[in-house]
Amino acid sequence: MISLTRIVKATFLERSRRLSYWALIILALIAAVIGYPRIKGPIKVFVLEPNLFIQASNPSWVPVSVVLVLGLFLPIISYLFLKNTIGIDDQNHTNVLMASVSFSKIKYIGGKFLANCLLLFILWIVIILGTIIMVILQFPGKFIDFYQFLTPFLTLLPGIFIISMLAIFTEIVPFLRGILGIILVSFFSLICYGVSIENYNSFFLKIINPSGSSYLFKMIQDTCVKTVGQPLKQTMLLSSGNFKETGKQTLFFLPIKFTQQDLLIFIIQLIICIVMLILAGFIFSPHKYSNKIRKNSIPINLVHDHHKLKTINSKSASSSLLKTSFALLWRPLSIYNKLALIILWLTAWLSSLAIKQLIILPLILLTELPLLSNLGSQITQFSFYQWLMTIPKAQNKQQFFEYVASLTFTLILFLPFMLKSSYTALLLVCFSIMICMLAQVLGLITKGNRMFIFLMVIFCFIYLNGITNLLPINKLNPSVCLVYLGVTLVLFLIKCSLKQLIK
Repeated sequence: MISLTRIVKATFLERSRRLSYWALIILALIAAVIGYPRIKGPIKVFVLEPNLFIQASNPSWVPVSVVLVLGLFLPIISYLFLKNTIGIDDQNHTNVLMASVSFSKIKYIGGKFLANCLLLFILWIVIILGTIIMVILQFPGKFIDFYQFLTPFLTLLPGIFIISMLAIFTEIVPFLRGILGIILVSFFSLICYGVSIENYNSFFLKIINPSGSSYLFKMIQDTCVKTVGQPLKQTMLLSSGNFKETGKQTLFFLPIKFTQQDLLIFIIQLIICIVMLILAGFIFSPHKYSNKIRKNSIPINLVHDHHKLKTINSKSASSSLLKTSFALLWRPLSIYNKLALIILWLTAWLSSLAIKQLIILPLILLTELPLLSNLGSQITQFSFYQWLMTIPKAQNKQQFFEYVASLTFTLILFLPFMLKSSYTALLLVCFSIMICMLAQVLGLITKGNRMFIFLMVIFCFIYLNGITNLLPINKLNPSVCLVYLGVTLVLFLIKCSLKQLIK
């Protein structure tokens, strides 16, 4: 029998040795710096009633600001990191060993869950240490009570269990295993965070919210009422707005007071996690999961295509390479994904401009995400890509035709929007050039698709919430086009640098 302790130890050591985990720890330290509530600069991290309060006037602001920023992004980033917990055993061929011994599936899932929790708990400790350093640097000689400093971070602890459970559950349930699961969990976390700003007293929201932001927003309101006798009216988080700091009042945040109801909520969260993990244990089948992974990871018979490439002549070589590149991107998509793209594209022709901009455009981007996210990363998973190194400039040609295929497909999807005006067409062409280049460069660097998925989910969520200035197809804004072209140029230079490093 495989013991629970061995499963936890093996999983923890495997994940903690990976470069991605250390990158996540470095990112957590950077977040402690970024989360400091600066009042100056192009982006205001955390601002409360600048006409009433002196911003970031004491150390109590630092942990509150850091946790608010982390609560927005950390659940999604942690989920993306933990998403491949079960798949790693298939990559390492541990599933072959599992097939030869008897083991408890519930114990196996439980061990994976505890290892995930341990990884995130260490990350949580690192964030606290980074924030302590920021307090010392920004407020030398000033201190606050340690419990008061710690309480904002305690709101992140339930999210460790929730995210660890969701990472395992969505990886085992077949239809949630791919990008659909990532999109749903990401939007779930962002929506919970957004709703908690106003509905911070909701009992149900406190249970399901992985960021714990409800406690922070309630504490901020209570502190504001106690200080000036009125509720908070203006809050800005990661804002680029311009304003003048005219406030004279010092705001000192109170420690979060946890009650018996909060303890009950935490117990309910643990029970939900246990029930979901037991359900995942019953669903999980090592053999079926392994076969499913292999089926998804080989979207096209590369050997067959290799024999086809031998027969093509020089005149049709470019056309054949373009078709093959598109097939490599198109064939892995599920039939539902393909139908959704077709339906959205046809609907875009018949919809009004407002519906096109606010709803259909971000939905098309999300639906195309499974295709774009494979740029640069999918082909590198096969020995076929290494074989291309034996042919002069073959890998460069493959990357070029892969990029052209994805760009052409993206432009076709945007065609209903581009016919509105020449400016809209120019904007969407610039955006398409940038987004395809971003997907390919991130895929080549990370050898995976999760970073690009994370960025696109955040982009679409912000866009769906009415921040359409990111892609203003209804008004003239040449600066946006220049920004996208500038980003494309930077990405192209990075791509060229990667080629030189490989050589």
